[in-house]
Amino acid sequence: MWPYKGNEGMAMQTKRIYVFLLLAVWMTGAWAGEQAVSAEQWLSRKGMTCDINNTHLFKMSTGMTDGDDKFHYRHNAGKQTLYVEGVAYQGVSAAQVLKSDDSSKIALTVSEPRFGLQVIKVAVYLIGQPEESFGYYWVAKGSIAQNKPALRQLFSERELTGGMVTETAQGNVRVDCTIVG
Repeated sequence: MWPYKGNEGMAMQTKRIYVFLLLAVWMTGAWAGEQAVSAEQWLSRKGMTCDINNTHLFKMSTGMTDGDDKFHYRHNAGKQTLYVEGVAYQGVSAAQVLKSDDSSKIALTVSEPRFGLQVIKVAVYLIGQPEESFGYYWVAKGSIAQNKPALRQLFSERELTGGMVTETAQGNVRVDCTIVG
């Protein structure tokens, strides 16, 4: 490796090895740490338009669910962060699992302006055993009529009237993104 220079050279070589090992350990720790994803990133155009090639909402949905109808996540309300499979999804003020006879979902409370809409909720859902239907939906504050200009930037007229975009009982916009089923 380095030419031998007696005891002094040996000490220098040992010091270099320690520095190299410390650097390697530090880099491994930084690489293995949780990836932070802002709400702006995980509520991307692809995610909001149900594009299966979106990375964050799809990864969040598949990462937090399993075949036993359970959700795997950790939520830190103080940091407004949801942790799923080594990724820290920021901007989540609350997370709540809701179950019924044949379905379950995790509802995430957010408050994020995206593409002219105020997104207030994102939910990942499972219906049936094994999953007959699996996906996510998001909710924006205000009616379809109030949000029509912003929705037209994201969806075609066929998508807006075809059942994917609906109105909740509270009068807000809901967009369903089915992954399976």
